[in-house]
Amino acid sequence: MEKSTNQCSLSESGQTGSFPTGSDQHKTDTTTVLQAQAFEAFSHDLEDLLRTDPGKWVAYRGRQRRCLAESQAAVYLECLQKGLNPEELFVEMVYAGATEEPTVFLPSISDSPGDEA
Repeated sequence: MEKSTNQCSLSESGQTGSFPTGSDQHKTDTTTVLQAQAFEAFSHDLEDLLRTDPGKWVAYRGRQRRCLAESQAAVYLECLQKGLNPEELFVEMVYAGATEEPTVFLPSISDSPGDEA
């Protein structure tokens, strides 16, 4: 029986690439669900966190708050010491606009370089 691989070949270019296996896809799906649950839990807890721990960093894994520390690095270190996978964590600083979508200001077309006469 031939062993299957996770490589695909692009015959025209001669390049190869990999694609997710079933277990990799499951891991990706699980991580996505955990991230969504974590953001939801953080959003729910933000008002209380602003009262008790403004300016600190917090980590959630799924719906559970797992770590709280003074810096982002300290949160990751504490989570690693607890055996948590960093890819499954939602880590954010506690501040008033933490759950708002960022606003991006793009220059107007007339402000673009090269428009000078």
